[in-house]
Amino acid sequence: MKFLRVLLVFGCAFGLGCSSSDKTSEPADTGSSPSADLDAVTADDAGDETAADAAPAELKAPTLDQLMKMSGALHVMWTNNQACDSVVAERKTDTTEYKQLFSAKGTLDNKMDGSATSDVNYTYRLRCKVGEAYSPYSNELTKNPTK
Repeated sequence: MKFLRVLLVFGCAFGLGCSSSDKTSEPADTGSSPSADLDAVTADDAGDETAADAAPAELKAPTLDQLMKMSGALHVMWTNNQACDSVVAERKTDTTEYKQLFSAKGTLDNKMDGSATSDVNYTYRLRCKVGEAYSPYSNELTKNPTK
């Protein structure tokens, strides 16, 4: 499509009968008008923008970097791989399923889990949230705060 735009610009520059203020002029030697081609390019571009709005690129998950024992609990640290509205953390143990633990501002990259104090293995995973969309889950990390 960009190639057609370049051709149209050069065609107009060399007097083939088109201008930004007169889209209806036609060259004498062809059956198509530059304005029809220009309208087609504009319509295609509008379609591309609509498709991009309808299907945003897949979101990237944060990367869990480290679980650190701190003050008898666990400190969760991660790297954001894109701008997120929020980072949602889930946690499970060997005997429980994943449950949402916290939602942190998308600008943060760490959070203390003050409730991870028992002598069990805690496993964490994260997701990036933008608007109503979620990224896939991050990698998982497991640690026991007492060992």
